[in-house]
Amino acid sequence: MKKSSKTIKVKGKKLHSIIQHAMGCMFLSEIEPLIFVFKESRKLNIHTCFVRYPLDIAFLDEKKTIIEVKKNVKPWCCFNSKTCPHFMIETKAGRFDFKLNDKVTFL
Repeated sequence: MKKSSKTIKVKGKKLHSIIQHAMGCMFLSEIEPLIFVFKESRKLNIHTCFVRYPLDIAFLDEKKTIIEVKKNVKPWCCFNSKTCPHFMIETKAGRFDFKLNDKVTFL
């Protein structure tokens, strides 16, 4: 994947609780970007069960730098993050052009 260093501004709903994290995009017909905020950085188990459209997922460190990207993740998939993110962004596929080392600003 191509490395970058641009800044991407993301306006979305911040999710802090375990229940919010578990629900994510499930059952939603349209979403604004979802920003998952974790209390500590850790590897994540991700699923797209009951999600109705492909997602782009960006994993960010505590400085909001992108450390991993999964693009066009289809519904009904499961995978583990390769990194230990502090933040994660889920958005409809193609909305942002996430690349490694991009910085993210939450609006």
